[in-house]
Amino acid sequence: MAEEHLICEYSGLRSLSFYLEQQEKEDSKRKMDSKEFSLEEIDRIIQMAWEDRTPFEAIEFQFGLKEKDVINFMRKHSKHSSFRMWRKRMQS
Repeated sequence: MAEEHLICEYSGLRSLSFYLEQQEKEDSKRKMDSKEFSLEEIDRIIQMAWEDRTPFEAIEFQFGLKEKDVINFMRKHSKHSSFRMWRKRMQS
């Protein structure tokens, strides 16, 4: 969501949606940072994320990472070009 849509046009203050979105981002980051994964688990999560036949629900069931957490995980544990390629593949 664009930030300009999260500002009240009358008062100029940020809307409740802005603060809720920020809180959700912080919670997701905190949740991912609090989980310690072994190298084998990191490798398995990346492998599952790249597989076409593995849904995000399977990763959530096995490792407790929701779709947006997997995206953040892949961003953190992949090269920038690999992450972009993966996102492009996931969106098509």
